[in-house]
Amino acid sequence: FEKRQPQVFSLDLKDLKSKKIGGFPGTTFAAAAHPKDRNIILLSAIIDGNSDIYEMNILSNTARRLTKSPAIDTTPSYSPDAKSIAFASDRDEGQQIYIMDSSGDSVKRVSSEGGNYSKPMWSPDGTLIAFTKIKNNQFMVGVMTPNGKGEKILAKGYLVEGAKWSPNGRYLIYSKKRGAYGNDSIPKLFIVDIITGFEFEMPTPEGEGATDPDWA
Repeated sequence: FEKRQPQVFSLDLKDLKSKKIGGFPGTTFAAAAHPKDRNIILLSAIIDGNSDIYEMNILSNTARRLTKSPAIDTTPSYSPDAKSIAFASDRDEGQQIYIMDSSGDSVKRVSSEGGNYSKPMWSPDGTLIAFTKIKNNQFMVGVMTPNGKGEKILAKGYLVEGAKWSPNGRYLIYSKKRGAYGNDSIPKLFIVDIITGFEFEMPTPEGEGATDPDWA
């Protein structure tokens, strides 16, 4: 946080010194790394109450604005070849998933199965996009092809979030709450096989929860 506003920082793992990324006057969040260049990231920035997506060069401290919509554009993700970017936006019929060229051109909506989508993330081979969505007051994690076809829901729950791809692209890991009260309200970690749909709960200490999982 800086001046009570969340900001994206870079952290040098050698000396543990952090540095604010960019000179944005507002909130920055939802950073995503470039798959081929560690000095480039995507991030969302709220300026004058509007959230847009920027590509940021950390070394030169320069930013390029990619979206110019009055809608809320957020949670961007590069395709593995860095030629396309998936992101969530509420510019049409609630929050949906869109894909654009890395230049910010050719924006196209790809989600179409109803509900509010968020946090799209490309599979390692670029053939699928994982997402979280809310439909009928229930959270879901699923996958679809980059053109929006073949949507497949893999997990449901009171709250499901933070899905991440395994390096081989076969599994997703995420946290899930089964309900609002008692033990069901404690978030647990799950892994799902995207081919068979088999869901496995990861062991956690009794009575303790876990969130924001990722693969080592």
